[in-house]
Amino acid sequence: MLVVGLTGGIATGKSTVTQRLREEHKLRVIDLDSVARQVVEPNTPALRSIADRYGDRVLKWDEPSNQHTLNRPALARILFDDKAEKKWIESVLHPEILKRTAWEVLKAYASLSRVVVLDVPLLFEANLHRYVGVRTLVYSSQDVQLHRLMQRDGISEHDAQKKIAAQLPIDVKVDMADQVVHNDSSREETYREVDGVVSEWCARTRYWYLLQWLCPPLAAIQAAWAVWWSGRGNQGGVKQE
Repeated sequence: MLVVGLTGGIATGKSTVTQRLREEHKLRVIDLDSVARQVVEPNTPALRSIADRYGDRVLKWDEPSNQHTLNRPALARILFDDKAEKKWIESVLHPEILKRTAWEVLKAYASLSRVVVLDVPLLFEANLHRYVGVRTLVYSSQDVQLHRLMQRDGISEHDAQKKIAAQLPIDVKVDMADQVVHNDSSREETYREVDGVVSEWCARTRYWYLLQWLCPPLAAIQAAWAVWWSGRGNQGGVKQE
């Protein structure tokens, strides 16, 4: 099974690509933003650890569920204001996110999926690119990014530029990616590029698919080897500060 890491920059149109993957190609897409929300749901180990450290200031009362839930804006303020605390929070969240993601990948393997796509906004920034077999970037020029972001969020050019500058530059990500889907022009053109990369993924997995049917343990070893080898080859990647 091929594990694809799909990423992009803010307002590059990654959601357009994931929609095409799900609806047209029927691929399993695992959204790591969704996984990150799941690991801090009420009564999870991660939420208990965060509450033990920061107390009620990172909690809010949820009437419908009748329990405390995470106060995300409060936690975000801590993340942005204190680098040491940011590292501690990440040390709590990242292992839980990886465990849950690994479980979702295992379920995809068990269902005989040829390709599973991890939708990871910070694929390179969080050093997760070393755990995938193919790194695919959704790209748009900075001018297009800026225009889309201003329209989408209703913000000024200055504020939009600040948001874009807070991420790894999109041109740096191009150099780190294995494949690039350009999303600068029409939706039809973007769809053609998406269809092209999916064809490449399927071509890479046709022998694995045969192995999966004839010898599942060997297929599992082959898949693990591909991810491990990709990780070895990218140990010099971006490290998050």
